[in-house]
Amino acid sequence: MNGTLSFPTAIDSRSTRAIGELITNAQKVLETQGPTAQPPRSGRSRVYAEPMTTSQDVTARDGRTVRVHDTADDLAGPARLTVLWHHGSPQTGSILAPLLASALPRGIRLLSYGRPDYGGSTARPGRTVGSAADDVRDITDALGVDELAMMGASGGGPHALACAALLPDRVRAAVTIAGIAPFDAAGLDWYAGMADAAAVRAAASGGREARARFEETAEFEPASFNDGDYAALAGPWAALGADVGIASADGAAGTRRPRRRRRRFHQAVGLRRRRSARPDARRARR
Repeated sequence: MNGTLSFPTAIDSRSTRAIGELITNAQKVLETQGPTAQPPRSGRSRVYAEPMTTSQDVTARDGRTVRVHDTADDLAGPARLTVLWHHGSPQTGSILAPLLASALPRGIRLLSYGRPDYGGSTARPGRTVGSAADDVRDITDALGVDELAMMGASGGGPHALACAALLPDRVRAAVTIAGIAPFDAAGLDWYAGMADAAAVRAAASGGREARARFEETAEFEPASFNDGDYAALAGPWAALGADVGIASADGAAGTRRPRRRRRRFHQAVGLRRRRSARPDARRARR
């Protein structure tokens, strides 16, 4: 995997090396151990891999619920580094098996959370990318974490960078993987190279409501993934495809897919369609 590094003013080389090891070894570890994808559950539960991951609800300063996942109890001793994972879209925020299997042997404590309206966290209408810093400060306050690193993939990339910029007193380093560029960046054709840009075009032009209307009739576009993507989703990163299916079924952030579209997605990536395991997440958004 290729990543883009961005650091706040205080650079800690040990932190960045540790994150780099986590990224570069995640897939190799999973190829030898195999995926153990399972649907996430609230409370203290096994989430996507054999080790026990603690899930709890943290109350944000504005009263919202933020669903947080933590691997602290899995570590044999003090954490070498704490890394907070910012998930892509749509996902539940549960910690995925490739990350977990790579982090634990290296003494890295992983945290993750569902962004507003994802995976059991309540919605925050009008939020911005920078709003993630508020939730991360509340999470780290609740867990007693004074310093950590950020790591984000796809839609989580900008949120990881925002936290690094807005929380310099806590964030020591940030890594993004396949992150999203600023929409209004000079000279950038933001949609260039996208196999299926219709959904994000709908959101950009009409917001959440337009995106929801689009999803009511949209069909899964197989060209959205290449052969390498399908191989990863059917093998080492099967947990990612399963998590996307659960988040889509729960209707996270206005992205609920019709059943036929979810079924075609699951068929395309080699997953069996399953019932959503998160009725509590739907209740939380009401």
